[in-house]
Amino acid sequence: MKKCGMSFSEFLRDTALKAIDKSENWNLLEYINANCAYMNSSEQEEIEALNIDFDNLNGKELTLDELLQG
Repeated sequence: MKKCGMSFSEFLRDTALKAIDKSENWNLLEYINANCAYMNSSEQEEIEALNIDFDNLNGKELTLDELLQG
């Protein structure tokens, strides 16, 4: 790697920082498309049956204990 003006560890560090910067700049749609599988129709129907108002942002923040206790 010295031929291009940096050591191998500098190259790895630089590459990792660029990858981190790119992933931090993804928008939600890009992140979902890259990391989440599509739902099958039965899962979609189950969610729609809950009649969740996704525009209503009122809620309560859960603690880890509350989440683990169900």
